[in-house]
Parts: sequence; C-alpha cells; structure tokens
Amino acid sequence: MSRSPTRSAWTYPRRAIAACVGVVLALAVAACGDDEVEPTADYPATADEICLEVAQRLADERKKDPPSESPQDAEKLLADQLPIRLDGLSRLQALRPPPELVAASDEFMALTESRIEALEDALSAARDKDEDDYLAAQERFERLSDKARGIGEQVGFTECAEILPPAGQEDVLAAVEKLLTSPDSKKVCGEVVTERFTETAYGSIKKCETERGLPTATSLELLDVAGVAARSAFVDVEVVDFFGVSEQRRIELVFVDKTWKVDHSETLELPQDDEPKKNDGGSESKPDGQAGGEQTGSEPTATTGEQATTTPGDDTTPGGSGSGESP
Repeated sequence: MSRSPTRSAWTYPRRAIAACVGVVLALAVAACGDDEVEPTADYPATADEICLEVAQRLADERKKDPPSESPQDAEKLLADQLPIRLDGLSRLQALRPPPELVAASDEFMALTESRIEALEDALSAARDKDEDDYLAAQERFERLSDKARGIGEQVGFTECAEILPPAGQEDVLAAVEKLLTSPDSKKVCGEVVTERFTETAYGSIKKCETERGLPTATSLELLDVAGVAARSAFVDVEVVDFFGVSEQRRIELVFVDKTWKVDHSETLELPQDDEPKKNDGGSESKPDGQAGGEQTGSEPTATTGEQATTTPGDDTTPGGSGSGESP
C-alpha cells in the first residue's frame, strides 16, 4: 500500500533546499538554512486551531453515518474521514516550531502520520472484509493515539493532544456517571444521551425510558479520558456490578446544545474469567446479566442491541468521535 504523506514530505531541510534550486550555494546557505526559517508565531496555539477545526469536520462526517457495528459498516466513515485527517496533517506540517520544540514536534508529526497509516490499513481490511486485520489496525491506531497525546502535551498542545479543560472533563465524567448509575431512565434517555444513541440502542426515546431497566453498576474506575473542548470526548472506564463482575467500556460523547451527551458505548474488554463468580450470598452471577435464573436490570449496547451485564447504556471505529479526533 502506498503511504501518503511520507515522513520525508515534511522534513524541513529538504523543503528548504528544494525551494532554493538554481541559487548559488553560498546564497542558498544564507537564504535557506534552517536558522533563517522563522518559527510560526504562537506555534502550539496555531496548531491547536487546526486540530480544533479538524475535530469539528470529523464530527460533522460522523453525524452523516450511522454507528459502525462491523468493519464493513466502518468503511464509509473511514473513507470520508481520511482526507480530512490528511489535510489536517499537511497543514500542521506547514507550521514551523521554535527550536526548543522541534524534536517533540517532529515525533508528534511522525506519530500522527503513523496513525493515519493505521487507519488506511483499517480501511483496506474493511474493504477486504478481514475482521482480524481490521481489529489489529484499530488497536495500533489506539496505541499510537495514546502516545501522540503524551508527546503533544510535551509540545504544549491542548486540542491536538486532546486535553479537555478541567470544567469540560468534569462535565464529561458527570454524564458518564449518570449513564452508568442513575436509576432515572427518563432523565438519562432524554437529557444524558443523544437521539442517535436512543434510536440505535432502543429505537426511540420512549422505548429507552421503558426498556432501559435499573443500572447494576456499583463502582466505576476511570481508566482514561480525552477529547477536544466543546467537540467530542471519550472515557474509558472499568465498571463493577453488584455481582462483582467487571467490564471495561469506552463511552463516547459529543457536545451538543452546549452540553456533553453520550453518543455511543462499547465493550473494551470482556471479564477476564468466563466462569460464573460467586457473590457474598453464594449465588452465581452469569455473564449475560442473570443471577440464579433471574434477569437483572441491564441495557442494550448501542453497538449490538444485546444485553450488557455491567452498564445501563450504551464507536470506537478508527476515526470516530472518541480517541484520535486530532488529525
């Protein structure tokens, strides 16, 4: 598979030298040397403006497509979003970091390029209907995204590093807590989640209110939180229910009507032990949310419509609204 853009496409010395073809060597060194290239004014903030715009464009594309339930379903969204990410990367590469940020900025750009390559591989696998390769590409994208956020923070990025402001993070976590623990289904279905969420998981808000059931979560452990201010965010959380069964979930949120709402949720990791666990009373808890043959309050995930054991609600498709909304 051809890769575009390549690492060499943005190496500063090569660009500078190419711009000076035909100039005598002495003049080229004087006029085109790295020392003469003026850094971009307020480099981190300028880059963040680009990342904020890219995040909005990615979110707009996501709204046009239904949630992805399989690699094949993700094909159109990936194909639509890749040009946006490539354009964002090209614009970031055109900026010039100050000398003290060159090394970290170079690494961030290389990671961003690798993330796009992972999405290209995911798109190719989706077209080939190869689920294993698709999932491998998605996992690689997630690992690279985690590293890019850390390096981006070193550069001084906020939006490009997907760092939510404190107030925004609090609001995001509050929405997730309500989704997973609130018994008020009318409020959750009407205010905490998006209309797309209710339609995907239940068919309508009314059905969400009547079919959601009572949450079974007893504790939540925050694993990760990231996003772009007033655009999109994700929260990785480990949920433990009252049977002691744990499950890791990714909750994706979008900013609509001046508030954060849950747009999608999916299982990140199944419980480590498939064997039924015993609660304090000695009864068995089962992976399908049943205890001693009785159905507990659980809710369909927005991905599959199946009963979820530990969450009262439910894309981490590569390029979705969650991880990786910077280019």
